[in-house]
Amino acid sequence: MSMTHAKKRRILLFVLLFPSILAIVLITVLGNQQARAKRFAKKWLKENHPESELLSVSFGETKVDGVVTEKSLNCECFDTEYGFYYTQIFLADGLHFQPADRYARSYGLMTDCRIQAEWYAETLTEKGYPCDVICFPNRDWLCSALLPAETDPAALAAFCTEFQQMTQGEIGQLPEILVCTESVRGAILSADKAAVWRRLESSLPNAAGNAAAALLGKDVTGGIEVRGSFESIIETAQQTAMPDDKTMWQITPDGDTASLLIYTLI
Repeated sequence: MSMTHAKKRRILLFVLLFPSILAIVLITVLGNQQARAKRFAKKWLKENHPESELLSVSFGETKVDGVVTEKSLNCECFDTEYGFYYTQIFLADGLHFQPADRYARSYGLMTDCRIQAEWYAETLTEKGYPCDVICFPNRDWLCSALLPAETDPAALAAFCTEFQQMTQGEIGQLPEILVCTESVRGAILSADKAAVWRRLESSLPNAAGNAAAALLGKDVTGGIEVRGSFESIIETAQQTAMPDDKTMWQITPDGDTASLLIYTLI
């Protein structure tokens, strides 16, 4: 018995529409999975890091010799209290997710960086070298800078030497030292850092001078760079351009020596 013309048309129509139907099913399934993952991530952050904001979620996987060995949920987040971006990763265990804590750009490591910088500032202050700290994010890490209260060259050299002695043998990214006038320093410390870092999400600063300029709502240009001992670079910078309301010094310790970059605010 031959197939009727109407039945042939239905089968042909189904064959033609099958890719579209399959695509709709896949989109629905993936959409539900994404929504479920997002709900889970928001709930977890609210319970564990209530000061954090969820920006995006994505799925990842690890392959060994072409075989998937691990699936993960990757969440991009923003800490609204201290103003830094970080990634929270969850390892997928069937329908459940388990947080992975120690990895590059994790909340724990970013917080450790901030705590270490604050410890340097507190310890130096206790030793008679008053200073504050600012932390600023770049694309991959949380950086920091110490803001000494002194601008006197001799006092700065002593401050830098004390900091150098504290950090002997330290591995990792040490704070830079940002020297500016009292009025500029006060404006930097009182700025709404979280709001500034949120606004600069796609162009985050990568040095203390750039971060300070961003907090002041200004741009910055870098001039002369000097390398050598703390005493020599400070003496050279002193002869070139002392800090004023448009000039800052950025000192980057490097073992027994350092570099000093003179920034101009514009």
